[in-house]
Amino acid sequence: MAIRVGMPSLGHTMEKGTVLRWLKREGETVEKGAPLFEVETDKVTVEVEAPASGILLKIVVGENEEQPIGATLAFIGTPGETIAPEEVQKVLEENKALAQKKPAEFAFSAPMPPRVAPSTPPPPVDTSRIKISPFARKLAEEHGIDISQLTGTGPGGRIVKEDVERAIAARTQAPPSPELTLRETIPLTGMRKRIAERMRQSWETTPRVTEVMEIDVTPLVEYRERMLPQWEQEYGVRVSLNDLLLKGVALALRRVPRLNAALQGNEIHVYQEIHIGNAVNLEDGLIVPVLRNVDQKPVGQIAQESKALAEKARTGKLRVEEITGGTFT
Repeated sequence: MAIRVGMPSLGHTMEKGTVLRWLKREGETVEKGAPLFEVETDKVTVEVEAPASGILLKIVVGENEEQPIGATLAFIGTPGETIAPEEVQKVLEENKALAQKKPAEFAFSAPMPPRVAPSTPPPPVDTSRIKISPFARKLAEEHGIDISQLTGTGPGGRIVKEDVERAIAARTQAPPSPELTLRETIPLTGMRKRIAERMRQSWETTPRVTEVMEIDVTPLVEYRERMLPQWEQEYGVRVSLNDLLLKGVALALRRVPRLNAALQGNEIHVYQEIHIGNAVNLEDGLIVPVLRNVDQKPVGQIAQESKALAEKARTGKLRVEEITGGTFT
């Protein structure tokens, strides 16, 4: 009996993944534990191993398709075994139903215009009593000019032809909106989509507080310059100011543990371990690898690990466990 290949759960924040590439084709032999396909999760690309040995009978979900955790992606079976079209259709319907159980798809939306309470229209003006020459009245009607808004310059304030002509000349017509040429359409997927989701979630749930202060780091700079040769000889890396800040933050969190915490529902969870996320800027956005137990490590080791994680981030080789579990960023 054929075995289903499902979308795996690769992290506690993962809800869905995108099949980037199948490493085997239909009809080819696969070995249990060997890489079968690549999945892009929130911010990393992971090779997923085959759950069993056999023949890749049918690929149900193609490349660059997004599916929720648990969705069936393919079938592995024995030589000569086939998957009926009815079975494939059933799987597609199951996948669709599974996707609908997930949180609503993120979408950008324009802000709703403010609701304006209906106002009572002003009573119509009786223009028959306005002093205006017959020709000026006819000219105003032809051009849609409201004569009640005109100031007459004729004898006794009478509206004359010149007054209407001035109103016609002063009327400005808004230029038509220029048509925009669409250069390209970029699907919001993968990392960019997850960043958008997290930014909106943060905006809706987290109060924003900014603290700005000046700190004289001259002693820190001098200490770094003095220690650089020793660190390079012992650890083989050049320690940066950022590495020293990581260590300093870790020591501060040890001293003030309530900053090493997160709000979970109606509780504040204060963590024992100090795992610091160190943001790395990529072409598609930020990714935050996590250095673990930073307070317990010497500066040289922190520099080694931060540089290794940054390189993995830039080459797309981070594992899921290397971007999860942070307690402070």
